[in-house]
Parts: sequence; structure tokens; C-alpha cells
Amino acid sequence: MAAMMDRYALHRRIPFKKSPDVLVERSREILKKAGYSEEFADSAYGFTQFRDLLRYIQKYDKTANRWWNLDSKAILFWYRQSPSPFEVPPTGIGPNSPPKNFPGEVGVMLDAEGTAGMVGC
Repeated sequence: MAAMMDRYALHRRIPFKKSPDVLVERSREILKKAGYSEEFADSAYGFTQFRDLLRYIQKYDKTANRWWNLDSKAILFWYRQSPSPFEVPPTGIGPNSPPKNFPGEVGVMLDAEGTAGMVGC
């Protein structure tokens, strides 16, 4: 159980140099540069684990301190905006929840330092 907690308590161990407000602004800049300049009625953001990276580490790094050597790349920041208010599902808003169903709904995924952006519609 302790080994699993090491992996799931990453946000407590990884230093964040950028505040969520800075990451939101960076996300909005990326969207404007990508051509999404429409006004939006709603937005949401949060953090999630970079699961592909964590699975890779779990599979190939067998050292005892593998979870202690992670940096900000192990946590992803997501941002979404919509031209209409979100219909919040019981599980809450996430990078893919609720699904993007309306024209103009977009999302951005960044690492916790505000780089390595990916835009999704």
C-alpha cells in the first residue's frame, strides 16, 4: 500500500513553479495563437497524472526510489473552455468530462511548467 501511495501522492512531491492562474493564462494564449479567439461562457482547469509516463517508469525503472525522482513532467495541467456553460456531470469536470459536444469547445494540456502544450477540440 505504501508503494502505491508514493505514486498517487505525486502532487505533494513535485515542485510547481507556475501557479494555476499562470497556467490558465498560458493555455488561453495557446488557444488564441491556434485561432480560437471566440469569447467563452465557461472554463475549467485542473491537474492529472501523466499516466503514460508513469506506466513507462513502472515497467522499466526497477529502482527503489523511482517515484522520488520525478519532476513536473509527471503531472499534467488541463484547461477547457466552452462557448456555453458546462453541464457538470456527477463525477465533475475533467479534461474529457463532459465530452466536447459543441462547436467551439476546446482544451489544452500542458506540463506543470506550462510547456509541451497540446490543443484538442
